[in-house]
Amino acid sequence: GAAPISAHIAPSKANTAAMGRRESKVYEDVINGGRTSFLSAPYIDGMLEGGVPIVKDGQCLGAVGVSGV
Repeated sequence: GAAPISAHIAPSKANTAAMGRRESKVYEDVINGGRTSFLSAPYIDGMLEGGVPIVKDGQCLGAVGVSGV
């Protein structure tokens, strides 16, 4: 099974996706591309692949985050 920390990582990824209104992998790619300053961004600490926003009619309704798979 997944490590217990996954229960904390998944909501962080969802929060990142909802706040940014884009998949959390976008931030992972930005950081891996050299913009490491994103690591100090406030309120978003799930900047890894696994967070997906739920968008309808241009409005972000929430997000889903997965971890430990």
